Parts: sequence; structure tokens; C-alpha cells
Amino acid sequence: MVTSLAVDVRRLVLRGERIPSPLRIDDGVGIIYSGVADRVELHVLEDRFPEMPPMRKMRGRDIWYQEVPLSPTGRIEYKLGIVRDRRVHLITDPRNPDHAIDPFGANSIASGPEYSPPPWFKAAHAAGGHSPVTRVFPVHSSVFAGTRRHRVYLPPRFDTRRRYDLLLVHDGSDYVAYADLLQFLDHAILSGAIPPVVAALLEPGNRLVEYADDPGHTRHLIQEVIPAARRRFDVGRVIAMGVSLGGVASISAAVRSPGSIDVVVAQSGSFVTALGGRFRRGLVLEPVTRFMRWLLDEGPQLPGRLAFSCGTYDGLVEDTRVFVDHLASQPVDLRYAESDAGHHWHCWRDHLASDLGHALVGAAR
Repeated sequence: MVTSLAVDVRRLVLRGERIPSPLRIDDGVGIIYSGVADRVELHVLEDRFPEMPPMRKMRGRDIWYQEVPLSPTGRIEYKLGIVRDRRVHLITDPRNPDHAIDPFGANSIASGPEYSPPPWFKAAHAAGGHSPVTRVFPVHSSVFAGTRRHRVYLPPRFDTRRRYDLLLVHDGSDYVAYADLLQFLDHAILSGAIPPVVAALLEPGNRLVEYADDPGHTRHLIQEVIPAARRRFDVGRVIAMGVSLGGVASISAAVRSPGSIDVVVAQSGSFVTALGGRFRRGLVLEPVTRFMRWLLDEGPQLPGRLAFSCGTYDGLVEDTRVFVDHLASQPVDLRYAESDAGHHWHCWRDHLASDLGHALVGAAR
């Protein structure tokens, strides 16, 4: 079958023009690779995305191509699998300069014609010349028998005589490195979009254990981190935030110690109630399933304000929707948002303004 993408690629080849990748097509994008290979695979790194067949090869040329359905505002991350002698070598798209970095390396990015990074991102990076202020914030922990080497962010024009909300950021260094959290905070504070806030950038020990409704983590937050912050700063309300398991850790601490945390922000929270299934949820999430069943069945006291978000390509979106439906019947101020993206730091970056805007605006006292 000759597709419109094949026609477009052949036309560019015959004209001797450069072939971009991704190439905009109707209802999506085309990914193109040129090079010698036995087979080229397209690995779209989104849970709920259709499985891609091997890329097609243009007759008589070492050019490979594949169509990818994508909404106008959608954004995906992907890699190419170059197969030679039965070995697969995963690479980013050589024709695509647009990359996203995460703790596992770089991925190529493809987006729909109507996708754009948030306005604050463009403005913050256009301004340049300013480095957000962070300081070492070590907290001695009896719970974990050692010192946790967290950091703390101080807002522009920080004033020791002023009271600030305290933002507890799970996976703090990852938020800083991959989601431009500090650039967002500086820009949003200076522009008046959110009130000034002090942010504790938390670093876990064993993340998979501590963030999965671990009593030790809750005690560390409530009995050690928050008191340490109050000793150093004039702290008002407390907001806990995190992605994936960090979202679970945030709401777990809030409901296990009622009244200690005023607002929870959960981005792509791992709010799963069962193991296995299409997304192969393993035993590491078993404590989460127990916690979620308890939370849904017992109805413990919730913080008064919640901000949730998730990507529609994320395997966690269905669990999040179930939880959101449950919360809609509760006496909480809940904001929930979705975007056509997956379980990635750029998705969470793009939701910072709406999530933290809801969490912080009007919350300060």
C-alpha cells in the first residue's frame, strides 16, 4: 500500500531535498530514518499508544518511514530501534534535534501542529541571566538513621520577616533538572501568577519503598522536614507535590497525618488499585494498591485543596479518573486537568502553571 507519507518522502528524495523527521502529515506525523539496517523499529514511549509495526522501507533505498497518529495538541517521546544481525540498537532520531532528557537519557520528541510549550517556559528562558536561589537543607533523620541531604529554594526578594507557604517537592532534583521547576517558580512569582513560596526539594533514599505509603516517609515529612523548615523560616500552609509515586507519597502523608498538609498536588499519580493488567504493574506497587483500597473504602480526612493532572497517553490516566470521580463527591476543592501526553517530565512541566496555580493562589495566609 502506497501511503501519502511514502509519496511525500519519495517526492523529497527525487527533488534532492532534505527530509525532515518528524514530518507533518494529516492526522499525525511521519518518522523517517535513513541508513543500512535489517529492520528499523519505532518505539513510542507512551503506555496507551498503539503498538507500532516495523517501519516501512522505500524500494531501492535505505530510507525507512512510519506514520504515527497524533492529536493536534499531542506530544510523544520516542526512540528508533536499528536492527542488524539480530541485535537492536536504540537511538534518538538523527533527523530530529528536539529531545527530552530524563534520568534514563534522551528521547526524541514529536508533537502536533497546535502543541506549544507553556508561555511561562518561553518567557523564562527568553529572559536568561538569572539563576534561582537554592541552599543546602540537610535534615537529620531519626527515622532513617542518618542525614537526608535535601535542598531548599528561596523565592526572589526573599525576606526573613515574611511568612511563606512551604512546598514539599518529592523527587526535587528531578523536578529541577527535567521539568524546569525553579525557572517556573521564579517566573510565576515575579509575574504575580503565584505568591512567593519556599520549596523543600526532597531527595528519597529508596524511592520505590518510601513513596509507596511508607510510614517512615510520612514520619520523616511530618516530624522532621516540616519542623526543620519551621525552625529556619516563617512557614504558613504546607503543600506536598510529586509525580507518579511521589503523588502517592504526597496524599499518603496528608491522610495519614490529618491537618499536617493543607494542599496536595499529584501529577500522574500512581493511584492503582490492582496489580498486573495491560500495563504490567508489578509487586512494587502492592503497598499502593492496599493504600488506595483503604482510602477509597474508609474515606479518611482529606486536605482541603487538591490539584491533579495526567496525560491521556499515560497508563495511569484511567486509575486517576476513577480517583477523581471519587473525590468529586468529597468536600474538597479539586482541580483536574489532562493533556495529550504521556508519563514524562515535559508533561508534568506543562501542567505546573495550572497545578501550582490552583494549589497556591488563594491558599496563602
